[in-house]
Amino acid sequence: MTSAAVGGVRYSVLIFKLARFGLLEYFEAVLTPTELGAAKPVAYATACRWMRTDPAQAVNVGDMLESDVNAAALAGLTGIWLDRGIDFVTGGPSPTADETVLRIDRLTDLPDHLSRTNA
Repeated sequence: MTSAAVGGVRYSVLIFKLARFGLLEYFEAVLTPTELGAAKPVAYATACRWMRTDPAQAVNVGDMLESDVNAAALAGLTGIWLDRGIDFVTGGPSPTADETVLRIDRLTDLPDHLSRTNA
């Protein structure tokens, strides 16, 4: 399986976060919109081209419903929402997603969801 981490933060911050949680070793590439020269959702499609992966076979996991999950869907990827119970833009409760959005509460729930996607 080809894997890349695409984050909306600085490269060094993304590397630190992945290493901190023991996830860095699972990714062949770590990319940010800056390295890709594009903002989300275009960054997701650009990352797929860079990794020679069909977007329909790719998954994006993010904690922001609009800029992570819905933007990934616009680029043709499967978006999975890590719903942390807060809207990071407003500070209020999580936004309401429609029933088609794949949602997890914890990253440990991810393997089960991945087995149910086409990606």
